Amino acid sequence: DARASAGHARQFTVDATTSFIGAAAECPSLESIVVRSGIEVYGRHQGSLTRPDETTPVRPSSEYGHMLARLESAARDAGRMVGVPVTALRLAPVLGPHVPSPLGRLLRHPVVPFSLLADPPFTVVEDSDAARAFVAAAERRLDQPVNVVAPGAITGLQALRRGKRIPLPLVGPEWVLARAVSHLMGAPMPDHVMEVMHRGRLADGSAAADLLGVAPSISTAAVIDLLYAWPGIVRVTRPVEAVA
Repeated sequence: DARASAGHARQFTVDATTSFIGAAAECPSLESIVVRSGIEVYGRHQGSLTRPDETTPVRPSSEYGHMLARLESAARDAGRMVGVPVTALRLAPVLGPHVPSPLGRLLRHPVVPFSLLADPPFTVVEDSDAARAFVAAAERRLDQPVNVVAPGAITGLQALRRGKRIPLPLVGPEWVLARAVSHLMGAPMPDHVMEVMHRGRLADGSAAADLLGVAPSISTAAVIDLLYAWPGIVRVTRPVEAVA
């Protein structure tokens, strides 16, 4: 959730991957493996495809992307060892009212940076659409990756205008300073989130409907609108009992 350092997050991911996949591989009734990956595995290198599909080589350019690529590799190795199919769901950044998301936290700040020179588009996916993809993947038992992204795209500036946030235009080195300030404000900006705002992040999700039988129905713009509609504070009131 971006509140751990990159080193701790990497170690937590390695430990969790080893524990969960190792335990699953020892289960005699195991029929398939579905892992949560992300479109960050494609990377945003110079010359990278703008909208990669599932046949695009994995070439991550962020620490989170590398962690996801290692997770996919570990799952494939376990699947081959026990002879079960492995589905890697490569999700766009997931946003939902109860989903810890560094991108969501950043976009909800009153002042949010965006790339002045490019303002590239990105996509997301709503948490309920992502959940349906997991259920479908478990039923289909595919042995391949599947991109799961919401229809459409949006730029950073467009998202901020929809949320009535104050846009802070940045160029080049200013992003390093913005990342430090964002951390101090309580919304850490890991490198994969900075990539989204600075270089964009899209993927071709057209195969999902055929492969999974379902596809995200909530558009990227609608997911962003929902992000800004969620209350910042949920107050829980206690019933007051009358005392005679």
